[in-house]
Amino acid sequence: MKKQSDEIRKVEEALIHFHRKPRCHSIDPAWQEDVMSRIVREAPPRSVPALNGSGTARTAWRFALAASLVALLLAGYLIVSNRDVQYQMAELILDDSTNADLAGSFINR
Repeated sequence: MKKQSDEIRKVEEALIHFHRKPRCHSIDPAWQEDVMSRIVREAPPRSVPALNGSGTARTAWRFALAASLVALLLAGYLIVSNRDVQYQMAELILDDSTNADLAGSFINR
């Protein structure tokens, strides 16, 4: 058992020594440029794959965006406007301009 712990201690010391050793790497710029150019040449072309071939997903997301913007604008208009829609509907129903009893249809008998 002592031999294994002694070996582990030696490995730990070597790792600590390597970790504390200052690293000074000098890479030739020509070699670095050659490696980077080879990477660029051998890399596959950058093309974003379509979610599906017909592009309907993109159209659906654009429609959802447009619909949500319209709903947001409508909600903003209703909040800012001075009119209260419920009271207007109640006035329209209760105002008996045609002598028809519209309110009676909403009352449980």
